[in-house]
Amino acid sequence: MSATGAVKNLLKGILILFFGQIVGGVIAGILTGFGVIPFDLAMNPAGQLIFSIVGISIILGVYSKVSG
Repeated sequence: MSATGAVKNLLKGILILFFGQIVGGVIAGILTGFGVIPFDLAMNPAGQLIFSIVGISIILGVYSKVSG
């Protein structure tokens, strides 16, 4: 693998994590806003981890569909 290929893969991973955090935060905000989950659950470290994993898995699913 060339250096540019490694940099591209690293940037892909960083972008997947970044957008996964955004999607997880949006989902947590929507669920908290509609009262589905309490605010304390969404803001504690375990809740943040859960929504981060959910957001990253959604982004990975979209990425796998788009990339073929």
